[in-house]
Amino acid sequence: LNKMRTLLLFLLSASILIALVHSHPICFDLAGAISQSNAYCTDYNGLSCCTPSQDADIKAAVQSAVKDATCLSFITKTSCAICDPWGAHLFGVEDENPSHFPQLCPDYCTSFYQACANAVMTWPQGKNPFDIQTSTIAATYSTRASFCERYKPLTNLTACYSGKKYELPPTPPPPAGSDTICLERLTEWDTSNLLKLADPHDESGRLFAAFQNGTINILDQDTGAFISRLFTVPAHENGEAGLLGFECHPKFKTNGKFYLFWSDGSDYRTKISCNDTDWCSGGTCQGGLCRNLNLVNVVQEYQIQEDTVILARHLMDIPKLYSNHNGGDLTFGPDGYLYIAVGDGGSGNDPQYNSQNLNRRSGKILRIDVDSTSFVSGRNYAVPLDNPFPNSKFPEIFALGLRNPWRMSFDYLNPSYFIVGDVGQDNFEEVNLVVRGGNYGWPDYEGFGRTRTRGNNVDIPNKIDPILDYTHSGGLSSIGGFIYRGSKDACQFGNYVFADWTGRLYKSFEFPAKSGKFVFDYSVSTYNAKCVSGTNQCSVGNIQSLSQDDRGDVYILASGDAYRIARPSRCGSVCNAQAPIITRPTTVPESRGIITIKGTNITNQAVIQAFADSLNVTASRIRINRMNVKNGNTVISFSILEGSESSTRSADLLNELNQIVENDPESLKLIAIDFDVVNLNALPFHSDSSSLSSASSPNSPSAAQFKANAGVRIITSTFLVLVASMWVL
Repeated sequence: LNKMRTLLLFLLSASILIALVHSHPICFDLAGAISQSNAYCTDYNGLSCCTPSQDADIKAAVQSAVKDATCLSFITKTSCAICDPWGAHLFGVEDENPSHFPQLCPDYCTSFYQACANAVMTWPQGKNPFDIQTSTIAATYSTRASFCERYKPLTNLTACYSGKKYELPPTPPPPAGSDTICLERLTEWDTSNLLKLADPHDESGRLFAAFQNGTINILDQDTGAFISRLFTVPAHENGEAGLLGFECHPKFKTNGKFYLFWSDGSDYRTKISCNDTDWCSGGTCQGGLCRNLNLVNVVQEYQIQEDTVILARHLMDIPKLYSNHNGGDLTFGPDGYLYIAVGDGGSGNDPQYNSQNLNRRSGKILRIDVDSTSFVSGRNYAVPLDNPFPNSKFPEIFALGLRNPWRMSFDYLNPSYFIVGDVGQDNFEEVNLVVRGGNYGWPDYEGFGRTRTRGNNVDIPNKIDPILDYTHSGGLSSIGGFIYRGSKDACQFGNYVFADWTGRLYKSFEFPAKSGKFVFDYSVSTYNAKCVSGTNQCSVGNIQSLSQDDRGDVYILASGDAYRIARPSRCGSVCNAQAPIITRPTTVPESRGIITIKGTNITNQAVIQAFADSLNVTASRIRINRMNVKNGNTVISFSILEGSESSTRSADLLNELNQIVENDPESLKLIAIDFDVVNLNALPFHSDSSSLSSASSPNSPSAAQFKANAGVRIITSTFLVLVASMWVL
């Protein structure tokens, strides 16, 4: 099967005759290009990675080193290529052996060698771009073949220098027969990248629009019209840095809280305290401070009080040695906790091996409790008691082995499905179904296989494969999306809609149902996007991000425009399917527990009625998720659902149930309550990495397995009750 899959991917890549690279534009120094004027490297006037001072240095070095007029023209161009906005890829900065001379396209390499092989070069100290000590190239590389072998691109899908400023080839049209998806333009802008549209969960008809430069605007949800400016943070917008994450608290309507993840490039980065190198993401900790940081990613809690935005809490600092691979997405899970995506720290190949280090935050998904005041010692936040790595220096770690997780989501209907897009490096882009304690393999694995640089040396026995991947013939940077639950296009209902930076919109779907396995095939999984202004194919340009509102509408945030999935009829298409209207809960929808009852003749209805009678609530608020018979006992996973705003909270009802079990168990009118130790690892909970392969129900609890010295485990959005030991969060 793997051989057939590899052959299919090869044939698909061979059918697309374009040369691609393995990411989006990024400079040689891993920063972003800015608008500048270059007097010598004139190919890069405008958007450039070279300052005027660097431009002058290039001129001085080249004109000092090379006197041969023919070769001088070639050396000027290849030396100036370091100013290219795609410079990191042209010079193989993320490859195993980066160079100060660009990777040359084959035809251009032949011309370069013919012009410069025998030209005498006397480079100033430290300015020689070649890995030679001789005065001529031919003295080290005696043939064109040997020289072009040394400076060839890594693969035929990797960027190479052709004698002019690099331009990404146009995205090919979707394959014939691709499903049509109708898009309407919501809004447009001409400044910074729009990276997130967030619903405030208050039914106000507004959306909060977060831009990479730190600006947050309020838009009309229906028309996209600008309403007002909400707030601005001094984000360091550069390449992959900036205001990267924004999310409103599930109870924003009553508490006015929202959360930001943004990059700070100011002198603040010189004031980050540390205990050791782990606190500096693998950098130097000296005198209690992290040294030589490139920037710091900060996570903060803000609150609107009387129409004024205030900084309510500074949650954490994540030091960065490099400017790329920040991650940055924020989302609240159905458990009420805040999930934070953090990149591996930057550069290429994760040089600090952060992603596999459980004592560093980089390359992880974090999970914190922003509502609890039981803070971790020395921190400004709490962590759920069921986080998988309580002995880590950073017990907020939820999952590991990620490179640059970019956009993540929970499914409205199957809340244990936590899906995260992860940007690849060498060959593959991937999307992961993330579970508690899961290890996704980076930097030793990428996609379903091993990486070039580390993969042959390290085994990760519990590595979890992605639910899908694709080669760089299918795109450059994966963007996580959403399982579509909107009402506009019933034909997309249940599809996982995601994207690639190159402008491709993709779909995947789960098959078989409730298996956790997703089907993806480039030849049938690419959407043919049409716009409501006409029925012709519309190009959305480079896609930066995707977002979703509480109505289930999905937004495509492209370069300069935001689109929303619209009714197919508006683009001249027909969809005869019908789908239910799904509204995202604005509060945590339920609290969950596990109870062990003596006996095996236990029915769902008996348990539901017993709980409802004891708690004096309607039976509709009790849901049985799973019942397992083990050693003559019945182990039951159940949920208490939230009721109306005036009714008792589900968390309080769970606490009450705990008191009943502990003090008056016979009042439940069940056979008995067994307080013996239960081997809960036998329960196939989907959200635990140890049991992913046996998962069968997307409705299984999202909190993972505990071993308790009691028959009841209570897991809630705000507290965990352990009968007999009675822990309350």
